[in-house]
Amino acid sequence: MSALVPIGDYQRNDRKIAINTDNFFGLSHWEKYIGSPIGFIPEIPVDIDGVLESPCPFWDDKKIKDTHMLVLIPTNINGTPLTINNFETLLNLEDLGLTSAYRGFDQIIKKDLGCNAIYRSYWVLMTRDVIPESKNKELEMFDKNELYNLPTTLEAIICILTEYIKNRTTCFKDDREPVFTRCSETTEKDKLPAVVGSLNEKGLFLTHDFFDDDFGGIAAIRRF
Repeated sequence: MSALVPIGDYQRNDRKIAINTDNFFGLSHWEKYIGSPIGFIPEIPVDIDGVLESPCPFWDDKKIKDTHMLVLIPTNINGTPLTINNFETLLNLEDLGLTSAYRGFDQIIKKDLGCNAIYRSYWVLMTRDVIPESKNKELEMFDKNELYNLPTTLEAIICILTEYIKNRTTCFKDDREPVFTRCSETTEKDKLPAVVGSLNEKGLFLTHDFFDDDFGGIAAIRRF
């Protein structure tokens, strides 16, 4: 676990990291674009600049700051618990350049995962795309890098949408085909993986059982 800076130094680090990488969504960005997280906000790891400047373990000749997004995951916004079902209601969609948060929302995902809450606020680094050659692959790649794992469905949604909201950058979609990341949860009845991706201005696609399709790959997430 990384060392933490005192809470009084948090905003200094917030501004500093915003300069060092565009792929950053911290407390000030939540307040500017979406709403105010209420309650305890974790201090940012004091060594985060060194992490961002270190070589990316998934893309050769790139740094983590170029291939990952650093995002604060809060428990709530304006007192409303942050869940898959609630997230869209927190967004001023027109001002943020979105028609909807979810242009496709699988009812099984909504029922099984939609109300899952976050019990503590924390930071994540998530890859801005699926890992190269991870389509139709299992999870052996994480055996060699224990710092990473699959994102939860809500983590993937937050990271992908906040990147678009702040930078108008469309992650998990290329010019030829939609791209989905497998998530860590499975549906209750069929035990099929939840998947998130195919972002455009109409929103994200949330579904399940895409993992055997050429569109499905694996994003990696690291939690602090």
